[in-house]
Amino acid sequence: MIPPATISEEDVVTEFSSVSRSSRSTSEAGRLLHRPTMATGGGDPGAGGSGGGGVGAAEEDASELAFPKEFEDPETKTLLISEVSILLEHRKQQNESAEEEQEFSEVFMKTLNYTQRFAKFKNMENIAAIRGILTNKKIHKFELAALANLCPESPEEAKSLIPSLEGRFDDEELASILDDIQTKRSFQY
Repeated sequence: MIPPATISEEDVVTEFSSVSRSSRSTSEAGRLLHRPTMATGGGDPGAGGSGGGGVGAAEEDASELAFPKEFEDPETKTLLISEVSILLEHRKQQNESAEEEQEFSEVFMKTLNYTQRFAKFKNMENIAAIRGILTNKKIHKFELAALANLCPESPEEAKSLIPSLEGRFDDEELASILDDIQTKRSFQY
């Protein structure tokens, strides 16, 4: 894993390329994150009990930070909208500089437009700084991505948008984190 302070655009492109070549397809990974499934509570999902749910099975719940086992893998990384925007823009530039320029799909172009519209950070230095700030605060990777993508302005707004923060951080500590994010965001323009 690359330390947050040393992540470059090339590192993100390399990481994204390795993810896209992995055995799990992007659409399959998306389905895993967006469908209600059963996450195991430490036992074999097929063992014990009828229905194949296993003992201790619980539904995925982001407010409780309950995710499928694939998400809990230390090698699994969450990408910020800003990082996806940089990756897609890099891919577009590669295509434009290639000898045989290929036309991008409608989905690619819509995704690129979406990420450009909602990206909160414009360069890898700021993204690395935000990741560093949030990693030092022992924030779950889901919360890290949500905070950096949404950039809430107050602790109340953050807890409303990201219920798992409730009870884990007091308002003063959360306000300090949000101030750090806003400071990094304001210095990029």
